[in-house]
Amino acid sequence: MTNAKKPVKVKPRKQIFSLVDSIHEAETSFRTSSDVTPKHRFEITLELASFTNEKFELYKDYQFHIHKEIEKKASSFEHFLCDTCLVSTPIPYNGTPPSHLPRYYGTHHQLYRIDGELVAMSVLDILPNCVSGVYFMYASKWEKCQLGKLSVLREAALVREMYATGLKELKWNIGFYIQSCQKMRYKGDYSPSYLLDTESYSWYPLSECTPLLDKYRYACFSNPSHSANEVVLHKFPEKKQKHMNDIKIAQISGAQFVHSPLSKQPTKVWASHKERIVQTVDALGSELSRSVYFRLQAISPTAPTQIIDVRFDADCKIFTCSTPSGFAVYRSNPLTLVSKREVKGGTLSIILPLHSTSLLFLVGGGRSPRYSRNKVIFWDEAQGKEVAELEFSGDVMGLACRRQNLAVALKRRVILFEITNTVKRLQQWETTENSRGLVALATAPGSTLLAFPGRQTGHLQLVYLPPCPAPPTDSTPGSSQAYQSPRLKPVPLRRDPVTHIVAHTSALASISVSPSGRYVATTSETGTLIRIWDTDKGKNSHEFRRGIDQAHIYGVAFRPDEKECCAWSDKGTVHFFSLERLNRTSVLRHVSALFQNNYLSSEWSYAQYRLPTPPAHVAHSLSQTNRLGVANPDAGDEEKWTVGWIEIPPKVTSPNTGRTPLPSNRAAPVSPPKSSRHLPSSPISPQSPPEPQYQLVALTYTGGWYRLSLPQSSEPNERAGTPEPYQGQSRNNQGRTSATITDSSSQRSVDSRTSGAKSRRRNSDAQRADSTTCQVEEFRRFGRWDGWG
Repeated sequence: MTNAKKPVKVKPRKQIFSLVDSIHEAETSFRTSSDVTPKHRFEITLELASFTNEKFELYKDYQFHIHKEIEKKASSFEHFLCDTCLVSTPIPYNGTPPSHLPRYYGTHHQLYRIDGELVAMSVLDILPNCVSGVYFMYASKWEKCQLGKLSVLREAALVREMYATGLKELKWNIGFYIQSCQKMRYKGDYSPSYLLDTESYSWYPLSECTPLLDKYRYACFSNPSHSANEVVLHKFPEKKQKHMNDIKIAQISGAQFVHSPLSKQPTKVWASHKERIVQTVDALGSELSRSVYFRLQAISPTAPTQIIDVRFDADCKIFTCSTPSGFAVYRSNPLTLVSKREVKGGTLSIILPLHSTSLLFLVGGGRSPRYSRNKVIFWDEAQGKEVAELEFSGDVMGLACRRQNLAVALKRRVILFEITNTVKRLQQWETTENSRGLVALATAPGSTLLAFPGRQTGHLQLVYLPPCPAPPTDSTPGSSQAYQSPRLKPVPLRRDPVTHIVAHTSALASISVSPSGRYVATTSETGTLIRIWDTDKGKNSHEFRRGIDQAHIYGVAFRPDEKECCAWSDKGTVHFFSLERLNRTSVLRHVSALFQNNYLSSEWSYAQYRLPTPPAHVAHSLSQTNRLGVANPDAGDEEKWTVGWIEIPPKVTSPNTGRTPLPSNRAAPVSPPKSSRHLPSSPISPQSPPEPQYQLVALTYTGGWYRLSLPQSSEPNERAGTPEPYQGQSRNNQGRTSATITDSSSQRSVDSRTSGAKSRRRNSDAQRADSTTCQVEEFRRFGRWDGWG
């Protein structure tokens, strides 16, 4: 009988354990489409610390069931876990980090949700050298799941992921450790763990520290002989008002800083602040307390409105506003809140309305994105829910829409979709690196133009689509049109349309298309020139100069009738340019060809408006939130903002003459415009529809709503003839807050006149200066979650 050998079973090779992969395996946002659909949706999001009712309800439940305390005041929770002295500053990653990693240093809330319900929250301080765990709380009904251990592993994985991006100095601080506290001792179960010595400020392994902690109430790891069971605290003498004459109380009265001894303060001041003064003196000691100033009532200015994104619709009839608490839709003029919605679980970086319909296109972003950055969410505000979703291989950089079409700009592609009862992908085009998300569509009925960056730096690509359908009779929420908007004729499509324009030598900073698609405005990163391109001819029809110093031009907006445009930048100034007559120019313009100097031949804005510079303390506060750029000694630390043209109902027709009053006190020009010279001279018919008037609405990212009236001027001269520049005030008046017209007539040589004629001319110039000033017709606030404007 032979002994047959049993077959040897080969043990499977052990896979290398990855904490990061294992901790993300259960999260919905990290699952792939090939995975089995889970029964529940588990999500973890990280956001900067802020107060919400949802978090406060979780805190009350945790305090009641775990700590047996009843918490009724929301201010206690806000002061304990929301308020922070840490300043939010960008984290210097090497490259673009994954979307789920934090973008800013500061205090954060890490939220754990199951099927949308907030079940736990951890408070983290993310600092340049460490991620520190501050607090953790959970819903009592999930106590058996031991979510605290999950949070510890999740924080360890977070530190590893941030470390892998290049933050090599980053460590994980799990928080305070108390050996005698059962609720704290679980931290010692994770290794390797180190404790900080309070005398030498050096770290020691927990295993070496445990014997001292068990033996002494106060343990010194660097010098064990200092360990003791009794700690003698310094006792300050009995705290009575007569014994504290050396304590100085500081006060701020207006712009003055004054201080006086505590003994000269009213008795009620000592009674109301006694406890806090005594505690502070105990902590500082008697000697140090005499050398500092106590401020009993600190000034607490209203926190600035934090707005992530503001966008007009294509017709500037409504605009959307995204805040850390949610988003809102406003009517542009008069400023009216149409709807608001609280968004939980993150913030939105783009909220684009499809004209004045209830359909909004949402993109997650900000410090803690609500949706993945590579998705576009179709949101129906009337139904209050998501109706569709588009997902891409890369982050969404920008959007543009018109009736039946949506254009999505990725980093190196632009994709066009058709939006009807279904969403259909039509076509895509390659672009150069487009981190600004530049893409623009002509939106007037019958228009066809789509514009975006070309494949080379500074190039512009033009695509012609099917004609845009006409809008319904009235699409503005809750309003009706009292007059006819200008009907622009669409640009006829040539057999060989222009599809490529070399716009600038440097990278493009903005692309804007006029409603009909006749013009395209481009600006570069330099920020000194605005170039207007005629899409029919493919030529540069206008070139305007914003200034001579570098700036970031946020955009260019065409007036609905395409007779003017405006550009605004981070200098806090909006510049107005005419497309029908020559703007302000240099007196040396006619000799610029001899010197080959483009600066001398440039056209400058005929008017401008500068945002009021905020006070210093407000500017400093805003610089920590949503103000851009470096402070300019002339313009101040300007806000990020956007502008849009609005139509104002015209004045009532005069019954005596049957004419619509001219928007100016100047006399009409002797020669009529070319377009009307072939018509017989006749009075305007009383039945003629009145011409609309236009104003500008400026929206700042700190919640400012400005309605600006434009300079009133006479009928424009023709550009084809010998143009006359705008006239008005002299150059030494350009530094004012309101926009003024520069007096170019004083720069031209004139014939000798009599003193009476000079006096009449001065009076006329003064009248023109008064009638050519941009004025703020109305200012209001919007975007505050409590008032919303």
